[in-house]
Amino acid sequence: MIPEPKITSPEPFVLPQVDKWQTSNGLKVEFVEVGIIPKVYFLLSMNFGSADELNTQVGIYHLISDYLKEGTTDLDGNQVADKAASLGGRFDVNVHDDNLTITGSVLTEFAAEFIELIGAITINPLFPTDSLERLRGDMHRDLELMKVQPGVLASAAFRRALYGNSGYGLTLSTPEIIDTFSIQDVSDSYRKFANPYETKLYVAGMFDKDVLKNAIENTFCEWSGDLGEHIARTLPDASRKIHLLNRKKSEQSTLAIGLPVITPKDTNYVPLAVMNALLGGSFYSRITLNIREDKGYTYSPRSMIASHPTSAYWVETADVTTNVTGASIEEIFKEINLMRDTEPSNEELDGIKNYVSGSYIMRHTTPGAILGQLAFLDLHNLDEEWAKNYIAHVVSLEPSDIQKTAQQYLDPSVMTIAVVGDGEMIREEITSFAPIEEITVESLLP
Repeated sequence: MIPEPKITSPEPFVLPQVDKWQTSNGLKVEFVEVGIIPKVYFLLSMNFGSADELNTQVGIYHLISDYLKEGTTDLDGNQVADKAASLGGRFDVNVHDDNLTITGSVLTEFAAEFIELIGAITINPLFPTDSLERLRGDMHRDLELMKVQPGVLASAAFRRALYGNSGYGLTLSTPEIIDTFSIQDVSDSYRKFANPYETKLYVAGMFDKDVLKNAIENTFCEWSGDLGEHIARTLPDASRKIHLLNRKKSEQSTLAIGLPVITPKDTNYVPLAVMNALLGGSFYSRITLNIREDKGYTYSPRSMIASHPTSAYWVETADVTTNVTGASIEEIFKEINLMRDTEPSNEELDGIKNYVSGSYIMRHTTPGAILGQLAFLDLHNLDEEWAKNYIAHVVSLEPSDIQKTAQQYLDPSVMTIAVVGDGEMIREEITSFAPIEEITVESLLP
């Protein structure tokens, strides 16, 4: 038999060279020259998102992200799409909790023209009146779909339990709110925050930097805007309680179990990330090996750290067969307690450290992934040293660091448990884990 190769420690990580620049009106730009394919990738990030929505306007920024694809004052939606395609490019617009992004890629020879297109979408969006009914109709259909998807509902219940009636806690809108959205609402909500001073443009790929600088300056130099007042971010709360949403005759129960944790700014974030990978955040993690590989309770368990600029939470999610709902919760807590009570072996930790290090390196191997990492650093106000030292920090961790991290940040006594499943079938087997609060889809709405 061929002996198993020994896994060595990863080579020291070298962050791609980032050239930072600023236009005359304050738009910050970061360039990364990388790759061998003549393409350029763009990510424009504006400093507002769904967490800035009023409770009476939940969903407005999702509507705005759709509207930004509907054209500019010079080009309608079809013409914008045709223009991007004619340049060998593509673009998309997405809203997140804390930012709204326009992403795209184009052949290098047309990069300057593509910048003009991105600028037109950003500075002079059209918001056509005749698109409003159609886009609101799309939102209605999306909402009805979300209201019957157990994964969406479990996430909504979990976040509502942590963040309450705030931007981070309200993830579903209502038909009544959607119907109130007007063109004036769309324009006012966008103009409130769209400005060059809080916007960043990231560029990666093969390009002539001087040509792109000139194109960016010419495109964005006259853009101005207001510094709108952001809604204060709510810090999450934690308590040991089960939030049960009854889905009659459901064949599965969807679980979300977790609690607030530290943000990437904290010095203990890297140990927390490694501990998460070992516990539930990788295919060979302990929870996955237990309830998927060993017991067959689920096909898709996964844990993650979801981070915002001022808060974060750790959550384990899984779709489990209805008749093992209680057993699955028990095994998840069993693995959490084991992580708190004992140190992992050196062999187990070395494997996870290599996995985390390798995953981090992979996030810097393509232009698009590099842009995402740069945006992550800026969103969380992290400097380049944080990125450069990440792998060295991972490699330096000892088994005792992992146990200490679990003891410090994963307290089962205050973990929120959201369950979406057949209440009649599972209520008795889960009642021993925590007090049960019965919730409905309507209770998750604004």
